[in-house]
Amino acid sequence: MRDRIAPPNFPRPRDQFDPSVVDDHNRQLTLFLLDLLSAGEVDVSTLRILSVPTSTSGLTVGSVFSDNNALKIVLGVVAFEPTGLSVTTSVGAVTVLTP
Repeated sequence: MRDRIAPPNFPRPRDQFDPSVVDDHNRQLTLFLLDLLSAGEVDVSTLRILSVPTSTSGLTVGSVFSDNNALKIVLGVVAFEPTGLSVTTSVGAVTVLTP
């Protein structure tokens, strides 16, 4: 499990502009954001999700959705294969003539 991620501690700005300081800030911020976005376990004491989809349409594996007030996770593509089901249809008549 990951430990709590500490935000970067930026120093106070200098009196004069220094490009190397800006580069250092950008590097620290980039590393912080990459750490936040990296995959892995996270421990939280509370979680609030403001908008939860109610179907899996358009979701990818690992996405969260609500199904009858139950929070579910998309685990993969599941093919629906009904058993004991047959369907017969017709679209008019066909006449076969043989010589």
